[in-house]
Amino acid sequence: MNLRSLCLLTALAASQALAQANLDIVPMPRECQLRNGAFAPERQNLYCADNRQCQIGAEEISAAIRDLQGEPGHILPIPNVARPGIYLLTRNETDKSALPQEVLDSINAKDPGPQGYTILIRENIAVIVGSDSVGALYGAYTFRQMLRGRPGAISVPLADICDWPDFRFRSQVEFRPARNAADLEKQKQLIDIWVRFKLNILHVNFYMNEDLRNYSDEEKKFLRASNEYAVERGFYPYFRRTTAVAFAPRDAELIKELNDYHNKDSYYSWTRDDLNLAIATRVMEFCRDTGFRMLFLHPIDGGAIFDPEMWMQRGEAAKRQWKDDERWKASARIFNIWAQERHRICPELILSAPFYPYSPYYADFEQWGGKISRELWRQNSIDYWEKMNQAVDPAWIPMTWMANRHYMDLYRKSWEGRAIWLYTHSFISTGIFGTWHRIAKTNYYGNPQDIYSLNGGMSTLGSTSWLNPICTGEFTWNTEAPGAGELEGTLYFDAETDFHGPPEIMQEWVPRASRALYGQELGNLLAPLFNTGIQPMYIDDPGYGMHLINKYRLTPLADTDPASQQANENNPHLKLDDSVERMQHQVKATGAALAPLQQALPLIRALDHARQEKLAFYYRRLPVWHLIAKARTACYQAREACKLGENQQAMTILKAALQEFQNDLSLAEKMNAEVKDLPDVRAFSLTRPERDALHGITTTPPLVKAMLEEELATAAIVLRPRRVGPVIKVGIYKGYGAKGTLEFFSDFKNLQAELIESLSLSNLVKYDCVFLMQTSSVSKEDVFGQLKDYIEKGGGGVVFQHDLCGYTRAPWGAMTPFPKISPGIAKYKESRRVVVKQRHPVTANLRPGTELEHSYYDHLSPQPGPAGIVLAEDLDGDPVLVAGESGAGKVLFDGNVNILPDDSEAKLSDANAVFAQGAVEWITGVKLVRE
Repeated sequence: MNLRSLCLLTALAASQALAQANLDIVPMPRECQLRNGAFAPERQNLYCADNRQCQIGAEEISAAIRDLQGEPGHILPIPNVARPGIYLLTRNETDKSALPQEVLDSINAKDPGPQGYTILIRENIAVIVGSDSVGALYGAYTFRQMLRGRPGAISVPLADICDWPDFRFRSQVEFRPARNAADLEKQKQLIDIWVRFKLNILHVNFYMNEDLRNYSDEEKKFLRASNEYAVERGFYPYFRRTTAVAFAPRDAELIKELNDYHNKDSYYSWTRDDLNLAIATRVMEFCRDTGFRMLFLHPIDGGAIFDPEMWMQRGEAAKRQWKDDERWKASARIFNIWAQERHRICPELILSAPFYPYSPYYADFEQWGGKISRELWRQNSIDYWEKMNQAVDPAWIPMTWMANRHYMDLYRKSWEGRAIWLYTHSFISTGIFGTWHRIAKTNYYGNPQDIYSLNGGMSTLGSTSWLNPICTGEFTWNTEAPGAGELEGTLYFDAETDFHGPPEIMQEWVPRASRALYGQELGNLLAPLFNTGIQPMYIDDPGYGMHLINKYRLTPLADTDPASQQANENNPHLKLDDSVERMQHQVKATGAALAPLQQALPLIRALDHARQEKLAFYYRRLPVWHLIAKARTACYQAREACKLGENQQAMTILKAALQEFQNDLSLAEKMNAEVKDLPDVRAFSLTRPERDALHGITTTPPLVKAMLEEELATAAIVLRPRRVGPVIKVGIYKGYGAKGTLEFFSDFKNLQAELIESLSLSNLVKYDCVFLMQTSSVSKEDVFGQLKDYIEKGGGGVVFQHDLCGYTRAPWGAMTPFPKISPGIAKYKESRRVVVKQRHPVTANLRPGTELEHSYYDHLSPQPGPAGIVLAEDLDGDPVLVAGESGAGKVLFDGNVNILPDDSEAKLSDANAVFAQGAVEWITGVKLVRE
């Protein structure tokens, strides 16, 4: 039997033993042997070694006994004679103690190593021994989780436990910097909650362009106090910076001196050592003054394998100083300046950087499909890594995305001799909790200095559930914990599996972790909130939800390698469509959690503020998610009926749904009233949409009612080709460029334009034409169903822009609802010049060969179908505008996007204005008249 199999069997045995004893320990100890009998901890003295971690551990055990309404003993120094009680010490101190020989022999039989601990519990003595002081503290947290009972009958089962972590730096939790006493107290509370699960990476979330000079000495004291509190409890607080030397607008004068690459408000320099030194010094002094233990430094981003860090766009001075194949020299120079200041100012600081390119998948030449020479590929990836490994200071730890084992082997070989920071992606999860944490073992190599930080699935809604970082903690503490799996291929996140299994996690671990976090009774009630597969972002915005669900299935490396060619948009086994059944599952999942959550309210009220606000967030929103899911299910069912020509049946379904809506709204109002005095992560109103589906609920109950009413009206519509009235009506669907397009159309007196958020047929028929701006918040069902009917049967017109022309990033992938006009995007082009191909109303009947310029820095090239006409192309002859007729209506695929290069909105001009005006005039046959 190999070592990994043995570890797995040991973990399974420990799991079974703890489950039988009804113990909720997270993370689960690796080795646990339970004995008959129990130890009674009440009024037992706690004998504590003279170090801060042991003292904290003793205080934690005392507090836990008090939480159970018991009476703890006194906290005393280690006695020089054997006495009954609870002992908390490190291995170095056992020889000085008077512990029984049987206990000493058991402790000395195995040293679990750094952060590890041994617990021996007998009828009159409990001994917690850490291999180091942090290990002793972790042992105390495990002992705390073992406490059970009621006043006068609190007990801990007799046991022998030996435990240690695989990753010594693991998981991640975060908050914004503390700047006052209230922040500090709240953060101490959070740290106490998190550390009980042995998490030890703390991200203090500064904005990347935040000016550290704005922190007063008083504010630095609060930040230092928070970090010191965390460090005492085993955490490694860190924050993120970039190698930018200036930021707009605050450094406007300095920016005038720089001529290297800049990205939006961030300006870099390959040659100004003085500026790089000044920034490095400032950050290192800040780390020293505020007690940080780790620093994550990001270089210039972008360029993919073709031009990493936009190196070929460097300024003239940099081109004179560095040859084209010497990026590694310039990079090493900058990072060594930072390392020099680290050694001088803050020598204990752990340094890490994602040396670009930072994806292990870049080590694969074949994935580029011949779009780069082998020589340039190697220069920009493997050669760069290997040369940086030799040139950059040993203090630097390279950061990389998690990858399957083969590619990580290649990456590690290039950085031989160094630890690795594993950044576990940054995908956005549609759900509250998922099980992607289980694949941590894929990149476990046994290097004690490796860092594994959780980022995937922690955006916004994912961060409201602490079970996500706690689960990463479980599988980084023990990479062979029950339910562990391997990353296979490149599909890191899969909504089809990660919200439903494996059962070892969803059915066993989630209830256990929920009880450990919230207490036994409350934890059991809350488990359905986390293990039934609730996906709030999909419920609230199905188009955006399906976009997120399909993102990795269509392009598995979308997160780790945005330029990847590994697209699978035509693979029916990977691509998922929305459906009645998918939404019905959300009705069932939210419904299963509703009654237990209501039952839990008295227990929620008894919690501390930190845990209370997380659960109040769910208490207010869960009935609304349930209400939305039920209404959307009815809409989906009605649409299916309409497709079969059963419009009366559709109307019956929707009328019943409107009646149900009133009952569901009453429940939502009741539950929100019940917690009106409780805190929340974010302010919430049943009538005011939250910022976006990432942060909460945008489809408020009034909008849900309007949606049902629109669908009811749609079911009654008989489509006929429309006639244009004296004033042209244009609907502009929300997305990039919508505001600038609306502003442009306001100049015409015979046109009325407005922003729209619904593509229901009853809404579409109000307009002569519709502009679909680039967005991921749109559903395939709306576009391929109701919008298509509006065009072909109703004689309307539509303009698709950029991604929605059938790019792989579109919510529906590389396809369109009008393939005969254009089946999808053929190419991505970074170019702004376009050339009129032929005279046509869309191009203002300009002469062929006329050049125009669009506002954004790139465009997409729609491929013309047999019914498509190319109206404009770029300088390479690739199409930019493709138009055609379908049924009674007209369609234009516009590869542009109506925004500026920095993604900001502005009134349309040049090519964007010409094409927008021309599109309306072509679709309606009416000449626009300016005010």
